Amino acid sequence: MKKKMKYVLIFTLICAAFTMIFVLSKTLKEKPLEVPSDAENIIEVPRLCQHPKLPSGCEATSAVMVLQYYGEKIKPEKFIEKWLGYNDDFYEEKGKFYGPDPNEIFAGDPFTEYAFGCYAPAIVRAVNEHSKVCVAEEIRGVSLEVLCERYVANDQPILIWATMDMQDPAEGRTWYFEDGTEFTWIAREHCMVLIGYDEDYYFFNDPESGNALAYHKAVVEEKYKELGSQAVLIQEK
Repeated sequence: MKKKMKYVLIFTLICAAFTMIFVLSKTLKEKPLEVPSDAENIIEVPRLCQHPKLPSGCEATSAVMVLQYYGEKIKPEKFIEKWLGYNDDFYEEKGKFYGPDPNEIFAGDPFTEYAFGCYAPAIVRAVNEHSKVCVAEEIRGVSLEVLCERYVANDQPILIWATMDMQDPAEGRTWYFEDGTEFTWIAREHCMVLIGYDEDYYFFNDPESGNALAYHKAVVEEKYKELGSQAVLIQEK
């Protein structure tokens, strides 16, 4: 019995070691790289950092990068306050937690660290209602490879939704909209600007750092799909 338990323990330790190696190697593969200075197929989009003013405003900052690329004179703070809007009116009623619809408006206060965010339709509405230079279009269910072929290769940057540092998404807070619809936020959600690609990587302007970063294609495609394969095309009128 003791001998059997010894082998079980050894096997368990070996499995744990292999698991640790796999996790560490996966983390290393997903670590972003700086975009090479000699990279081709890259669009020179203004780089903006959401910090310190908009610690949870990645979507607005990404949208403004593209708007500025087309000549729109706007800053992320104005985009949030005057164009997109935000609603941090969360409340509990009869045992249910209620809050805003992230498809319509930013959920939470983007000027604080502990807000939620918004999805593609909210950005499209904000641009189409307020921009004098650009129009926006939501794109759903189209692979990043196709987005690159159709738009990025033609000098049109794209907003895409994935996750922070390409981490696995997690189940976030659940709440109800006023019409009774139940909604669960996808934690670790992040919006970036797709500006280029090569054989192995997609290149992004990341509002979290304000830098241009490269992620392995397969990793980005996976996280992009897990966020609903949602993207926004902003272009000149």
